[in-house]
Amino acid sequence: MPERGGDVRHRILALACAGALLAALASCAPSPTGGDVSRQRWLARAQAAYDDANDLLGVASGRTTPLTHETDLVPNAELVRIDSVEVQCFGGGIAAFGYGSPGDEDTREMRPVTCDGSPADLVFGPTHVHGPLTLTIERHGRPVAYVAGVRGGVVPPDTWVDHFSGAETSPDSVSSMWGSFGPPGLVWGAYVSAVVPGEGEYVVEVTCAGAPTVWVTLADGSSITVEEGGGERQSCDEVGRYPIHASGDLSVMLDPHGEEGAYLVEVLPAR
Repeated sequence: MPERGGDVRHRILALACAGALLAALASCAPSPTGGDVSRQRWLARAQAAYDDANDLLGVASGRTTPLTHETDLVPNAELVRIDSVEVQCFGGGIAAFGYGSPGDEDTREMRPVTCDGSPADLVFGPTHVHGPLTLTIERHGRPVAYVAGVRGGVVPPDTWVDHFSGAETSPDSVSSMWGSFGPPGLVWGAYVSAVVPGEGEYVVEVTCAGAPTVWVTLADGSSITVEEGGGERQSCDEVGRYPIHASGDLSVMLDPHGEEGAYLVEVLPAR
């Protein structure tokens, strides 16, 4: 019987020591601070603000690290219109943000943002880019929470881009170029340059479709200046022929005045 009572006392002592050890370990484990909790609550609210956005192209969120890092922002590899890249951070101090295409991280512009929860826009006016896009975050110091949202839309397909891809060209052509004036809502016209085999007299033939008219400007050399309202008006119901003296290369600017369409440009020796 004495041995049995001793066993009980030993077990009680062992349990007490184990409980003390667990309590000590628990006191050493990291626990959320007031700042951690407030940052987490802010992050949840900032993320929720994008839940019902119908113009959202992409969103990224998280906490900063001592090292500069990148995260996916817009995953699609399409041509997109970006109206805003809104970033905000919370936790005090300043963090820097920049966005761009994968591979240009070393050259992208970084913008400092005060981490007080106020949004800042990295885009000055609408712009158009081919995705995907990534976000760069720089923050040296204690972590802060951040959210970035990209608003805009996907640019509709360009139905004119291959219009002249199979067009027959003259056997005398020294250079030929074709393409479109741009996708819907993003018509920018066309600039083409051609290298000629030697200095001399040439004829530039311009064929267009879709747009009712284009304004054509030619220049000897690789640069061209077009004044507003300048250029020679050409109907797309006909083929335009424009003589030019070229010394090595020449430039052609086609302005459809905002109309969608396609072009074919050929350079031929003058006869």
